[in-house]
Amino acid sequence: SRWAQAGPQDFQAELAYRDFKLIHNDHTLPVTEAALTLHGAREPEGWLINARTRALQTRGGRWPAGHYQLAVENGTNGQRYQLYASYLKLEETLPFLAAAGLLDAGVMQRLDPTTLAGALKDIHLHLSTEPGKAGLRHLSGQFQGLDIGSRDRRYRAENLAGAFAMQRQQLSVRLKGPEAALSLGPLYQQPLALTNIDASLTLDYGAIPELRISAARAGINGLPVRATGRVRLERDSPFIDLLAQAGPLAIDRLPAFLPGQLAPELKQWLGQALAGGRLNSADMLLRAGWPTSRSKITRATSRPSSTSATPISNTIHSGRPSTTPILR
Repeated sequence: SRWAQAGPQDFQAELAYRDFKLIHNDHTLPVTEAALTLHGAREPEGWLINARTRALQTRGGRWPAGHYQLAVENGTNGQRYQLYASYLKLEETLPFLAAAGLLDAGVMQRLDPTTLAGALKDIHLHLSTEPGKAGLRHLSGQFQGLDIGSRDRRYRAENLAGAFAMQRQQLSVRLKGPEAALSLGPLYQQPLALTNIDASLTLDYGAIPELRISAARAGINGLPVRATGRVRLERDSPFIDLLAQAGPLAIDRLPAFLPGQLAPELKQWLGQALAGGRLNSADMLLRAGWPTSRSKITRATSRPSSTSATPISNTIHSGRPSTTPILR
């Protein structure tokens, strides 16, 4: 280290530890091995500290070599902090982030922390203790292999990839990846397979959090889908307001996309009636509060193929669906 004016100006250290624990309140993270290089330097407004890990192994396995940085700036009546991390394991660091107040409590109450897992990369975090500016100012980064589920365990997404940016009362997310899985418990018994995902989402916290979908494209079990809309995360059940376009699709595959809440008699009739043909595209406006009886499709139109070898109109079987309520 170097000293001047009765204070340290910089320092450097090589650190190596084995078998210790990081503890914050009720959360404990066992660390098997840690080897890193530390370098700190005083700057005009504070300190800049860099850490580079050569080895880091926790309960969940070995981390890749990483770069971590902390910049501390002295303000008039407080301090500003800027942190950078090249890599974090979400499931192991999430409890520390939540305990530090960096995550919205309302959103966290709706998630099951035991389902959260994945890798965070290139994370930038800005905090302040200055009056009027105290708290989280900015949080952004990338994620891979992200798993996330609702606290009631009805909804779950797996293997998500993309980028995010968080400021105060808003979280923006860009999903982009080759494949993922989505479980919608009240709607489908089996997870939906997502492919070629490209979606822009914005979560506004507020009293009732609302997820806005400004643009989303993906294959869902092989069906190309484009959607815009919003999901209001009410405490009792989410309310969905969604406009979607889908297709093309072979008509005999359509029953597989019908939600599980449809009456069994209707699903059986549709499975028999829709025997052949091709649907070039379909538009659907969905306003639904799951899993209540408010669920309904308010508008649905389709454009069947005119060049299909088996026209749809020639393959509708006779018979009428049951008068049993459509949704259960």
